[in-house]
Amino acid sequence: METLAAPIPGTVTVIDNRRLSRLAKLAGAPQSPAAGVRLQVRLGDAVRAGQPLLQLHAQSPGELAYALDYFHSAGPIITVAG
Repeated sequence: METLAAPIPGTVTVIDNRRLSRLAKLAGAPQSPAAGVRLQVRLGDAVRAGQPLLQLHAQSPGELAYALDYFHSAGPIITVAG
């Protein structure tokens, strides 16, 4: 499991469901029962820097690494505006 946190304080203004779905699939969902994404925020929530935005679960370290690479390169999945 990997917890992905807000880089800055602010308000959650966008949650890109298309990218979120892709992230879950790269982690192994729905084929792997242990894989998926657990959102920790909702649209409009106020967050502080470092607050968890989502938890990413994968069945294997390789799938987790693959999904994390996508998370860091695909552009914002959850946008926090300061």
